[in-house]
Amino acid sequence: MCMPTSYGIHPILNIEHLEAYNVSPPKFGEQPRQELQREDFEILPEYEVNEIIDEKWSRSRNGKQQKIYCVRFTGYALNFNQWLPQKEPEKCARSFESLG
Repeated sequence: MCMPTSYGIHPILNIEHLEAYNVSPPKFGEQPRQELQREDFEILPEYEVNEIIDEKWSRSRNGKQQKIYCVRFTGYALNFNQWLPQKEPEKCARSFESLG
């Protein structure tokens, strides 16, 4: 199940909250329907890296060593700094390339 990024909610739902869809009885007439903007499903937010603050080696989930970078995003406060592996080019490819 994909949810549009514009919804601004966590995309994971517990299966216990799902119910089968039932069509409204004809006696209630035509019900208004909200159409989803399908192009919104393909759009992912992009963040511009303002500065690479630090780097360190860390063990990945599979046990291998990988270099990770503490990055500061343009327009965000210091508490939004985040450690990212170099293998996330969709988030900060240009900044990592500038490191050489």
